[in-house]
Amino acid sequence: MWLRGLSRASYWRARLLLCVRYGLRRTSKPIQGGDDWVGPTLVKERTIVGSGWDIWVDYYFLSSNDESDDFLRDFTARHFSNASYDNAA
Repeated sequence: MWLRGLSRASYWRARLLLCVRYGLRRTSKPIQGGDDWVGPTLVKERTIVGSGWDIWVDYYFLSSNDESDDFLRDFTARHFSNASYDNAA
């Protein structure tokens, strides 16, 4: 599942919420590319959420398993109800 199309401010707000309120921890460092930026992976137990930015979808979060799908869907509904998300990976 993708949570995508976030502004820079919304992305940092979401990262703060994910880390402080929900206890996810950063497990990788960002990697800068030409037209994209792969942000850190955030993890708590079996919840794994990737992040980044690219020229086509702006800032995004991406779940990596079914448990993370459920978490990101609930997180989006609670904090970013106007954001764009879908189940395509």
